Amino acid sequence: MDTERMELHGTVREGYQILLRADATAELPRAYEPIAAYYRTLAQTCMDWITDVYGERVRERFSALEDVRERARFGTLRYRFVMKNTWESDTHASFLCETCLLGDGVEEALSRRRTAQLWLLDEARILPTEQVVRLFFDGHRPPRPPFVPDGVYPADGALIFFRNPTHGQGGTEWRAACEKDLFCEIKNNKKST
Repeated sequence: MDTERMELHGTVREGYQILLRADATAELPRAYEPIAAYYRTLAQTCMDWITDVYGERVRERFSALEDVRERARFGTLRYRFVMKNTWESDTHASFLCETCLLGDGVEEALSRRRTAQLWLLDEARILPTEQVVRLFFDGHRPPRPPFVPDGVYPADGALIFFRNPTHGQGGTEWRAACEKDLFCEIKNNKKST
């Protein structure tokens, strides 16, 4: 898939002190403008929220520090948004968005979030999780992860079910080897014709 790279950057400051740096990187599909517009808007919305809403909370926390030494030791927070294509065929494409906030007072395992979508390219429509699972598993019964997943996406010949961190528990990932790889089937069909 032919893609264009989009990068966004933001900084939250209080005087000369940099409190938060935010970076977003997205690989947008050139041939599918509605899909590119969706991820462009998603990246911009995430950047606006982290710099405006969360940035204001960080400013308040910094301003509440009265000791000059504590202010000098106030570490810069880093926010990262990454969007990438994880799998594609002639009719479908999967995209994964990951966000992470790193810095003092932030538990890395609890700050990572993911969202994934599998698109039907012709209609520029996101498929629901149940339909994604049915695409990759023919036959008896699709696998059931040991938790209620927040999302699912295909990558490296497996369907990856994930749950984002909640209530002090880190995120979870569970892989199921695909019975049916649409990408391989399309390649095989092209070779046989």
